[in-house]
Order: sequence, then C-alpha cells, then structure tokens
Amino acid sequence: MKSQVLASWAAMALPGAPGRTLERAQTSMRKFKPTRSMRFLRNVPPKTLKAVWLGLLSLGLYVLLFMNERLVLELSLKYWWSFLVPTVIAFVFSFAHGAFTGAFWDAVGLKPKSTKKS
Repeated sequence: MKSQVLASWAAMALPGAPGRTLERAQTSMRKFKPTRSMRFLRNVPPKTLKAVWLGLLSLGLYVLLFMNERLVLELSLKYWWSFLVPTVIAFVFSFAHGAFTGAFWDAVGLKPKSTKKS
C-alpha cells in the first residue's frame, strides 16, 4: 500500500518525534455496489424514479407544513412582511406539485394531443 506525506513540517511540530512525518494510506476508490435491497432499482425506468422522488418531495412539503402550522400562522400575521410567507409557500408548493404532476404523466406515458395548424 502506498502512503502519501501529508505535512513535512509536522516533523518539527511533533514533540519528541524528530524526523517523523504524518502519513496517510492511499486506498483505491472502489465502485459503489448497491446492496441487495437496492437492486430492484435497476429495473425501474428513470421517468418513474423521477416521479417517485418528486412525489416524496411534495408529500414531505405537505407534512412539514402541517407539522409547523402554528409557526406558519404566526409568521403570516405578526410582521409587516407577513404577506410574503403564504406567497412563498404557495410558489414552492406549486413548483413541487407541478413538477411531480408532469413527471407522473411522463412516467404513465400520457402526452397532450398536438394539433397542427395548416
């Protein structure tokens, strides 16, 4: 196994250890091997995975909102900039839910009918 000198000046800094250097063993980077429980993800199409992750994000946002209901109400009533709180929450939810809906319909395979004007 190769070693790499990290700091040659450290030999002077270590008390009672003249001439020593700090070394770190270099190990080869191993490729990530999925565990047995993750192997089912190989067969799932990427569009479906995207829809699932965006759905979990949307669900997580709803859970966070309902868990922090009092804080959101306090922030939306207390300060002069309070009108921004519900507006920002609405934009974030709209973006997350819209992305999930688009990914869901792509995963299902439904596309809007295209009409050509002549």
